Amino acid sequence: MMGAWGTDWKKADSAFLSWLRTQPSCLSGSFSEYVNGIGRNPACHVRSSANSGTGMKPRFSAVSLTHEEHFLQHRSGEKALLESYYGRKFSIGEAREFFNSQAKKAYNKWMKGK
Repeated sequence: MMGAWGTDWKKADSAFLSWLRTQPSCLSGSFSEYVNGIGRNPACHVRSSANSGTGMKPRFSAVSLTHEEHFLQHRSGEKALLESYYGRKFSIGEAREFFNSQAKKAYNKWMKGK
């Protein structure tokens, strides 16, 4: 899983997050802004009770969202973000599964490109 990074998880996670900021939103497929013609979005951490705590951001567990989507994620939570975007109800478990699967997809795509 680490490849060229060896055991330097911090550098590898930083490289992953830098790459993720150049990816379209996992919800809308949009970018928040363009810098020198390159789309940019925040890299938004996905947390669950298994990998979270005060100030803790789990490694390789992030998705790309627009600034507006990220704001709603923080203000109202991932469940409310999905409900707002898709216009239907989600359970907390469904929302958690959606964002965890999107984070895994992003990580796998990044690893394939290395």
